[in-house]
Amino acid sequence: MKRMLESCALLALALAAMQTIASAQETRGIEGPWQTQVHVYDCDTGATVRDISSLNLFMHDGSITETAINIMRISSVGTWKHVHGNTYRATFWFYRYTPAFTLASLARADNDIVLTGDHFDITGSVTDTFPDGSSSRSCVTITGERLQ
Repeated sequence: MKRMLESCALLALALAAMQTIASAQETRGIEGPWQTQVHVYDCDTGATVRDISSLNLFMHDGSITETAINIMRISSVGTWKHVHGNTYRATFWFYRYTPAFTLASLARADNDIVLTGDHFDITGSVTDTFPDGSSSRSCVTITGERLQ
């Protein structure tokens, strides 16, 4: 009888573990490709600086690549991490160029991400560091939809 109870307890634990693993596998988290709408604004006044579309790819290893519809900059590279629950944080960098295609700045984006299913909302900032060492900061809000 004792052995049967032990066997039943082990079986129940194994089933619970299998359900936890299956549930974790069903949850994709932030990994994968996303289409986003980016609203850049002056942090002090709230005035719009620009609105652009971009694509983001969050990879399993914690890296991110991003590209935007803007000829005056290149693709971004960076990292992301899971903070807790449905919250993530990403940091990435890209170069901006002048109309003469000389270096205008190195931009660093710092984003806090809240994931809800196949949608996310981001609040963050972009800090541009210029060749003379000066810098400026803009704020961003971003919405993203998972590409299927």
